[in-house]
Amino acid sequence: MLLPLLVVTVIAATFFPAFTQARDRARAVACMNQQREIGMAMRLYVADHDERYPPAASWQDGVSEYQEDPGPYRCGADRDTLPAYAFFRGASRKPSAAVTGTHPVTFESSLGVQNGSDLMESFEPRHPGAGGNELGHVLFGDGHVEALPTSEVGRAKGNR
Repeated sequence: MLLPLLVVTVIAATFFPAFTQARDRARAVACMNQQREIGMAMRLYVADHDERYPPAASWQDGVSEYQEDPGPYRCGADRDTLPAYAFFRGASRKPSAAVTGTHPVTFESSLGVQNGSDLMESFEPRHPGAGGNELGHVLFGDGHVEALPTSEVGRAKGNR
């Protein structure tokens, strides 16, 4: 009776890290897709508002009307229900032509409030990356989303 239990335990211990990595990767992909969805809604907002980005103080309120499910902007890696994204204040009310593919628009943030915004001081990586680096997702002006380590935030912020 002990031998089958031991075999099952060894097999489970062997595969458990792989399952954990797969779960973490799935959460990261879900979070990245959430950012892309925010980006599509942001583009619709900009098109309807004289090609300008929303004001930082009410960005989420304005953009949510363009989403099918405007619920809290949560990242799948989070256990809580607080909003996980903030708006890059440097894009507030700017014309879309001034916010290019190298300019951040939204990012994963520790603010945890509706309509949160700052200059990426609250950037909070939530996803495991290569070499033990934690990665956080950033939506850029052209609609692409990148997973960046904290060390790359200065590069993204420099394009404001």
